[in-house]
Amino acid sequence: MRLAILVAGRLLHFKEHYANIMEKIVQENTVDFFVSHSPELNDNVEEFKELYKPITFNNELLQIKEINPNYRHPNEVNCKKMFYNRQRVFNDFKEYITNNALLYDIIINYRIDTYSSDRINYCQFTDLHTSTIYIPSGADWSQIGTCDQMAFGNIDVMERYMSIYNDIDHYLGVGGCRITGEELVYTCLKVNNIKTVRFAHEHMLKR
Repeated sequence: MRLAILVAGRLLHFKEHYANIMEKIVQENTVDFFVSHSPELNDNVEEFKELYKPITFNNELLQIKEINPNYRHPNEVNCKKMFYNRQRVFNDFKEYITNNALLYDIIINYRIDTYSSDRINYCQFTDLHTSTIYIPSGADWSQIGTCDQMAFGNIDVMERYMSIYNDIDHYLGVGGCRITGEELVYTCLKVNNIKTVRFAHEHMLKR
């Protein structure tokens, strides 16, 4: 299969996690990386590019919009940056595949600071080409939250998932949604009636 891994934001532990990503996530498949990065971060961008060889790497200044003050949250700045970068990396990815007439079997949203302890068995998913999104179990952190660390699916479902920033004002307040990653993901999936499959996958964030 051909995989596209979309990376948004920080590049923490990218050297230490490269072998893990290739073994547990990429496996025997072909992969291309696409990145949207926050330029104010003190990451070794050139070393990352040399190792991961991303197809696109967007390091331009972020243009973050204000949100309704009724939904403020202590982590709102980082949350908005994360979703802005996800929106931007998907836009760059879509432009690239359109211009080059390319197709990918699976599009993966993946945090570079994620360490996976087991391999994803893609063969267990029989409807990868339908509008279903696959998200590891756990790390929801709220009754109205869904893990925001990793997700994959086809281009149609991932476009909606990666475009939360565009619709953030629409999602906030729905069912009590606040500006947190997990609650915005949960609300996006619910509002758009996206079929979600949770699967066992042992992983953790290393910061």
